[in-house]
Amino acid sequence: MIAQKYKTVPYLDGGRTMAGADCWGLVRMVLMDEYGVPWLPEWGHISEASHADIHAAFCSSRPEFYRVPYAAAGDVVCVFSPAGECAHVGVIVPGDTGPTVLHTRPQSGISTMPLARFEHFYDNRIEYWRYAFDPSL
Repeated sequence: MIAQKYKTVPYLDGGRTMAGADCWGLVRMVLMDEYGVPWLPEWGHISEASHADIHAAFCSSRPEFYRVPYAAAGDVVCVFSPAGECAHVGVIVPGDTGPTVLHTRPQSGISTMPLARFEHFYDNRIEYWRYAFDPSL
């Protein structure tokens, strides 16, 4: 199971490796290691507390993705603040009971949550984005 491989990675604000990762660092690793997506931009050190910086980074990478109406394994799930800013990201992975969100937060570290529960928890303030590349090329 994909999620098990990352469960021991500690939360580290600005982290981009297995030694420590924030939400974007975790998404980058999972997409590269599990789904063959080329390394995505690092976005530099963006604090989890700065929704404006997270949103600006998200917008800068948006051309590499396209929005999809339903989540599938390997999709990025973006959580939007009430102000409409992308404030958190996770990645969809297979779970025991269906699609699961793998994400990390400073308070809890890496965790998984069934997609339906994640949608409810974030009051449906989420969007799904799929990397726009053709692995057969």
